[in-house]
Amino acid sequence: APVMQAQVELGRLEDRLNSLNDMRWPLAAKLNALLNRPADAGLPISATLPYQTVGSEADTLVQNLYSTSPELMELEAKIEQGNNQLKLAQRSRLPDFTLGLMYIDTGNAATADADSGKDPIIGTVGINLPIWFGKNRARIEAAAYQRSAAQLALENRTHTLQADIQQTLFKLRDADRKINLYKESLIPKASQSLEVNRQGYEAGQMEFINLIDAERMLLEFELAYERALADHLIARAQLSQLTGIDFLSGTIHHEDKKITKDTNN
Repeated sequence: APVMQAQVELGRLEDRLNSLNDMRWPLAAKLNALLNRPADAGLPISATLPYQTVGSEADTLVQNLYSTSPELMELEAKIEQGNNQLKLAQRSRLPDFTLGLMYIDTGNAATADADSGKDPIIGTVGINLPIWFGKNRARIEAAAYQRSAAQLALENRTHTLQADIQQTLFKLRDADRKINLYKESLIPKASQSLEVNRQGYEAGQMEFINLIDAERMLLEFELAYERALADHLIARAQLSQLTGIDFLSGTIHHEDKKITKDTNN
């Protein structure tokens, strides 16, 4: 019976391992597509997922959004553009004065003349009256609506970013709790439980299934720990995208191995 149980467990683990190996290729292809690279381009495999807490508070990040977020800076530039367009449209209601000066080169006369060789200079004054009142009014209203739309877009995006930052910081805190829980408590206890079950089985005091369950529990905790590390880095990347602050610089180190289509690597 213990031999059959071991064979069943090995079959389950081999199937899971093969599925994970097969999954690496389509995931690498998707990452390459996001990076605008060929699907079969090599990707480095992360040797470790380093853990580093984020010390920034939500209030600080929100207060600095207007100076760090590229999205908000773009919307502020659109508001400034709308202000300039509105001023330009309002000026179209004012008369447009033009002054000109014209010089005519006449040359010398063929016959004797007292004014021969004197080139005339002519001054001009013009005025352009804005008589198309409906057209000018429509231009001003359109510019005002565009500016209002940009202001509303800025307010809406600001509120959305603030909510997204709060949600992302929650994900960070949740990942931090799980990382500490698995690393400091659950994985050490599962390792101790596995050792106790191994000794008990070798002494003939425990069933083999108990040893398998203890081994499976340790494996699940270790996988959950790695998942929490990945969630932590994903949340940090999302926070960088939301705030425009680099929270990932210098934290990931890579091995020389590459993800390839060969699932045996």
